[in-house]
Amino acid sequence: MKTYPAPNCAPESYRAELAKHLHDPWAKGMVDVLWHGTVEYQKFIENDGIEHHRALLAHIRGWRALNRKNVQDGEKAAKTLLADATKKEKQAGQLATMCKPHLQKKIDQLRRDENANRQLAAKNAEAITTLYRKQGFTLEDADARLTAAMIYYMDNPPQRSEAPLPPAPIININVEPTPITVEAIMPAQTEIAITAMPIRKTTTTILRDQAGDIATSVQVESDA
Repeated sequence: MKTYPAPNCAPESYRAELAKHLHDPWAKGMVDVLWHGTVEYQKFIENDGIEHHRALLAHIRGWRALNRKNVQDGEKAAKTLLADATKKEKQAGQLATMCKPHLQKKIDQLRRDENANRQLAAKNAEAITTLYRKQGFTLEDADARLTAAMIYYMDNPPQRSEAPLPPAPIININVEPTPITVEAIMPAQTEIAITAMPIRKTTTTILRDQAGDIATSVQVESDA
């Protein structure tokens, strides 16, 4: 895993660079990335969280993409100006071969336009080299430094010394025994007495055989 050292720059220069970006937290974050080494930068990731720095990396890569487009557009514009200058140079040469005095103004104008286009193309190329390409190198460096710092952070998570939890409090609960009295309420004893009986009548029917002996006897009891 690649790591980057801290740049050898004066603290005053770092503070001056931060002051330029006080109202742009993403640009300020990129300054922090560029002005700190991989190990030094761990405190920023620890304080802000890894997700914040993933977002910062996305911003840096967005700026890189925009910068590449600016470089391509600048190179395309320079080529267009040079092509137009070459065309005007050719036109001026063709008119000059005609040796006609009334065309001289046209020839001079074409040559002036050609020179202006070449100068503009040169300035455009210079701007690409000194501005966009320089920004591109800076953004590429910031991308590489932040990526390395994030990988280092994930491979070497900070060791947090967590204090042990205090023991759970011991709670003593004293419960005094409560006497319980159970009273069974029984129904009062019921006395049953027979005070009178109805008058009964018994009817007996006796059947005898031929010898005069009792064959059957039937008794019927009923109320009188």
